[in-house]
Amino acid sequence: MEWIRMVAIAAVAASCQIAFAGLTLENEDFTVQRVYPRNRIEKLADGRDGVRVTFFPGEYAPGKKARFPAVVLSPATGKCWDFSSWSTLSATVENCEESMVPVFLRLQTLTPEGKERQTMSFFLLAPREKRKLSLKFSRVDPACAVDLGRIDNAPEGACAFPNVYPERTTGICITTTDDFPGECTEGRTIVVTDIRLSGTVSRCIALTSPAKFFPFIDRYGQYVHAEWPGKIHHDEELPPLLAAERRQLAALPPLSGRNRFGGWSDGPQRKATGFFRTEKVAGKWTLIDPEGRLFLSFGMNAVRVVDTGNNRNVAHWFAEPLPPSGIPPFCRRNLERKYQPFRQERWVDHTFLRLTRWGFNTLGAWTMPELYRARRMPYMVEFGDKLKSARFPNRKFYDAFDPAFGKALDALFAEEWQFTASDPWCIGYFVFNELVFDERLLAEEVTVAPPEMAAKREFARRLQQKYRSIEALNRAWNAKFPSFAEFLAAREKRYDVENAAADLKEFSRALVEQFYSECRAVIRRNAPNHLYLGARNMPVDFLRGDVIAIASRFCDVLSINTYQPVSERLDGGPGAADVPILISEYSFLVSDRGRFIDRTAGRTQADRAQAFRRNWESMLANPRIVGAHWYCYQDQPLAGRNGGGTGENRPFGFVDVTDTPYAEMTAASRSLAKTLYEIRFRGETTSIGNHSSRKEQDK
Repeated sequence: MEWIRMVAIAAVAASCQIAFAGLTLENEDFTVQRVYPRNRIEKLADGRDGVRVTFFPGEYAPGKKARFPAVVLSPATGKCWDFSSWSTLSATVENCEESMVPVFLRLQTLTPEGKERQTMSFFLLAPREKRKLSLKFSRVDPACAVDLGRIDNAPEGACAFPNVYPERTTGICITTTDDFPGECTEGRTIVVTDIRLSGTVSRCIALTSPAKFFPFIDRYGQYVHAEWPGKIHHDEELPPLLAAERRQLAALPPLSGRNRFGGWSDGPQRKATGFFRTEKVAGKWTLIDPEGRLFLSFGMNAVRVVDTGNNRNVAHWFAEPLPPSGIPPFCRRNLERKYQPFRQERWVDHTFLRLTRWGFNTLGAWTMPELYRARRMPYMVEFGDKLKSARFPNRKFYDAFDPAFGKALDALFAEEWQFTASDPWCIGYFVFNELVFDERLLAEEVTVAPPEMAAKREFARRLQQKYRSIEALNRAWNAKFPSFAEFLAAREKRYDVENAAADLKEFSRALVEQFYSECRAVIRRNAPNHLYLGARNMPVDFLRGDVIAIASRFCDVLSINTYQPVSERLDGGPGAADVPILISEYSFLVSDRGRFIDRTAGRTQADRAQAFRRNWESMLANPRIVGAHWYCYQDQPLAGRNGGGTGENRPFGFVDVTDTPYAEMTAASRSLAKTLYEIRFRGETTSIGNHSSRKEQDK
């Protein structure tokens, strides 16, 4: 293996076997490839093995922005490396910038069928920081005899994500993220050295036999084939945990300098209106609470007691028989074992104590309405996401030209959320979540929709007004419509998409504009004192034409769901109005304590906590961001939230399936929350720098 230098060799005397403790890549062992032409990469020529990389924003196709500017190290000889003897890829990475830089390490492999299978970790490097980054990977065990179907994330060794084929490693990819405009315009430079493979390979012997592996989920909802500190084995272990936690929380004083809403009582007094609003203070957007105090929304999504997922078709996965519904009641049963007996009001009291002592001041979307009604913490409501009226036939989007759309939202508000309309604890409303916008495909779908669709009739009206005759439309679109009536009746494309592109884009923008306009009108009609918080856009929407620019004209606060690190430079992009931004979902995950996940934020809960803090510090340096909401309160079920091994099964939570908090996360959140306002408004120094020395973008 001439392409690799052996770092250490240990002889195992008992078996006379040789175990390689680690392998380090030298410059002659790899070639470098720029995934996007503007990126710069060069091997170091100063005696060190490694590369210097400068990432620039780019395009993966004309007009299509590259989301992940990347470079790849590939084998110098042959197609693949064989990394099957190790379990960890590490590298020392130096951030050469004066701002935080997110760095992704990705191991790219091939399945036996030749399809790509990869796994990754990402890290947030402080300005000028240099440290070792590690990606732990797990090999698909060739002896695996267990079928877990379409499970989202599987145990180590199973033939499913996040496990890979390191014996067929095609490359080591080094990436940053550029989901949003304005994040990487001047380039980001890092230096990568000491690229190393290490770590022993562990095997789950049970995977070699279904009889040994199943059941793999115990009576508490935990993974059977692993042990970790804090794993529950007996019912008797749970009540003492609750008692100990109560003592611990009771010993923690409430955060100082806060009013009853969680606003900054030690900060400046602004105009009090009795409801939440927005304002710029010293060039930085902020929420203002009903008493006129500055308020940054430090929120938690999905605070609730709920069990989900019909698992009748995979009943053999579980150690105990399933109830008739097929939904294993792990959440409620564990609370019953813990509280002895479980009463919702006791859980509500304890949960509020937890959240306030952990530093949180906002209940986010999908929280139990009972917690909103308690009026003990400000909250934001999501509604409309299950609306069936006026929905597009083949995508998650709505025809807001249809009068039924606004009427259905009014009815839904009256039925479920009328109690919030005059509640000062209600900050505002998200109307829908993660819709599928597209600058051209929305209108394309309209052209093949049923003739009674309101949006199609509106499109036909606009085209007739523009072209006057069907002949003119046919010439412009290279189409063959006998009449505008036939345009309405058409259920397949009778035109050249490229010829029609300009009109399709224009009407797609009109659809998006009508959607946001009508959603805002619904909030103004039903809850005029509260904020319209948008539709919880995904990062990809920043790459889709004018979606964000349009949304910013109608939203009081622009909401974004992103699981990427958030830059201090994030804004709405070209053409966007200057409005505050809320990160309505974010999270960081690790494979730890019987849970498995791709795209990790390191290896341990301590790594996860560090990513949480650094991401917040970056957001606090951004003058537009007024808060962020963690997703979510409790880990998702191991078998998948949709049941049957489908749907997300990710360890998002601040608490696990047994209602045990992740102590590293709760300590990090309280520590950060104590200085939230000082960092934002008084320039207190953080791990990513002194915020007062940063350029204020909107002052």
